[in-house]
Amino acid sequence: MEPYPAGGGINLGYEYFPLRQDFISFELRTKCHLYIYREENWEYKTNDFRYSLFSYDIGFVPKFYLKLSEKVNLLLENDFSYAYISGKTYYYTANYHKTNGFQFYYSISLGARIKKSPETLITVGYSTFNLDNVLLRNNPENNGSEFPSQKLEIVGTVAFIFPF
Repeated sequence: MEPYPAGGGINLGYEYFPLRQDFISFELRTKCHLYIYREENWEYKTNDFRYSLFSYDIGFVPKFYLKLSEKVNLLLENDFSYAYISGKTYYYTANYHKTNGFQFYYSISLGARIKKSPETLITVGYSTFNLDNVLLRNNPENNGSEFPSQKLEIVGTVAFIFPF
């Protein structure tokens, strides 16, 4: 089985409902995530490709709701975000390289908002977030090695909503 990048983080946002009906909202969201990856090559006893990267994101998230009952709404979430990515990457060598860069990405998710204490949001979707560009841009010129694609295509969210 091929290894995949993994990550987790914290999202904090402010959601605004411009109409009295709860069928559309707009959220300003900030995120902080950690992404890790390690590819080991035990067969040839070579150094591995690995990284530990943080992303600091800010995004605008329009949401569309469909009311199923008094307690459950389905939702379609569109996330337009801009991320600053930084951290350390080991390109098949013992020495690390500082990695940083900016990236715009889009995510679309389907989910449910469950209105009971605490209010819960569960979504799953697709994202164009891709660490390849940042990793390639920071790859040392003398290192022609290739590494597996670092696209983060499937995203899932479980969030607890606390009103102010």
